[in-house]
Amino acid sequence: LGLSENYATDGTHSLQMTISKSNEWQGIQTTNIPGDWSVHLIFAFDLYYNTKQADAVWPLVVRIDDHDTKRIKKNWFLRGYTVGPGAQTIRIYVEDISKAIDIKRIKQVILSTTRLEDEVDIYLDNIRFESVLPPAPTEPFNFSFEQRGEGVLNWHSNGKLIQIKHSDKHATQGEHSLQVNLPRKFP
Repeated sequence: LGLSENYATDGTHSLQMTISKSNEWQGIQTTNIPGDWSVHLIFAFDLYYNTKQADAVWPLVVRIDDHDTKRIKKNWFLRGYTVGPGAQTIRIYVEDISKAIDIKRIKQVILSTTRLEDEVDIYLDNIRFESVLPPAPTEPFNFSFEQRGEGVLNWHSNGKLIQIKHSDKHATQGEHSLQVNLPRKFP
């Protein structure tokens, strides 16, 4: 763990974590958080997975405990995510959390992983509550466009005048993007 000036999404620093290749559980936790989440809609945080491999992914597990959580009972909120290359935001509805634990008595948040086939270098930033309506999806997805044909398989134009193609220009992550050519004038 260490502070970094790379990939900060709020302010000037992020928390850099290098997690070793291992089949064991590894993670970080915080207990310095608000205890009452009942007035919030979404718990969110930003991650940046620093890798050049376009198809690299690793499993992230988010666990949230309340003051009644017991390890032997496993009575916590738990959700898994697949983290791919580049920037992403993890969002969890507080309502979903409330189905598993008492959101007025939150004790800790744990970010963990297991079965890492390679070392991962990630940056964590901007842990927050959101109240924007409508909220963003709780399950992240990622179109990297690093593999030729991915754009055409996943995106379709709704008119014959719009052209979609794979491009090696203006990528915000990786080396490729999806180029969309719009007609000069719509009828």
